[in-house]
Amino acid sequence: MELQQLRAFIAIADTGTLTSASAKLYASQPAVSAQIKALEQSLGVDLFVRTPKGMTLTEAGERLLPEARAVLTRVGSMERLAGELLTGVAGTLTLGINNDPTQLRIDQISAGLFEKHPQLHLSLWHAPTGDQITALRDGRVDAGFAEGPIADRSLYHTQVSTNRLHIIAPADWAEDLADADWSKLQNYPWCFVSPQCSYFVLMRSICERHGLTLKPRFTSDNDLATIEMVRAGLALSIADISRAAPMVESGELFVWPHFEFDQPVHLCMLKERRHEPALDALLKVVRRVFDVRLAGA
Repeated sequence: MELQQLRAFIAIADTGTLTSASAKLYASQPAVSAQIKALEQSLGVDLFVRTPKGMTLTEAGERLLPEARAVLTRVGSMERLAGELLTGVAGTLTLGINNDPTQLRIDQISAGLFEKHPQLHLSLWHAPTGDQITALRDGRVDAGFAEGPIADRSLYHTQVSTNRLHIIAPADWAEDLADADWSKLQNYPWCFVSPQCSYFVLMRSICERHGLTLKPRFTSDNDLATIEMVRAGLALSIADISRAAPMVESGELFVWPHFEFDQPVHLCMLKERRHEPALDALLKVVRRVFDVRLAGA
């Protein structure tokens, strides 16, 4: 019994004629007819009844057809698995995330990877941008999302989205801050981020540009925790406006109107590993999910 014989069996069962089956298989009619005869001889049963209008399954043929389909399905699965093992798209891919998984579309990325590469296991590692860069260098993660400018020349990176940042304040402070300048903002308590967070670099540059000395009351690398502290009336902070939008709309937060900054979000990996099969597969899925052209650097 050969696979081509099973393909001929299924093709004739599906099309009902030797002519149509031959066209479907891109084979000659005599060749397909010979494959069926050889299969019937091998199995010891007739699979079809030949009529002037075509070929219909015998009772034995009807019972054996699902088995033939199952064999070819298993063969296809085996071939795909062998291809994945050959190309290396298997094993564990560790992906660093620096933000909310929903915002980074991790569910869509995961689904896309598993659809194409079911033998691939995805491991997520959550840390701020600075730690992501360090983890990429020392091999703790294979790829990672990071925000802000990527200065490390050892990294391949491609921008996938943008986060719009604003300075947010408790709603009760709105009247005092509406017309305030930077110098007045330094008189208020702030919720800071750690030096490993991309927002820290931005806040430091703002302080240097305006000659400010801000007063940190809290430190947090979690956007939602930061926003909650601001909502509670404890501090000012910088935040991704998309995360704060519900509380802004409900009047629980005030957005200082004199600052807006677009922070790029990148997918990063070591340049020397850019063309590894698993990372190449990840890039293709990310390109589709974010609908971007992955030119990279």
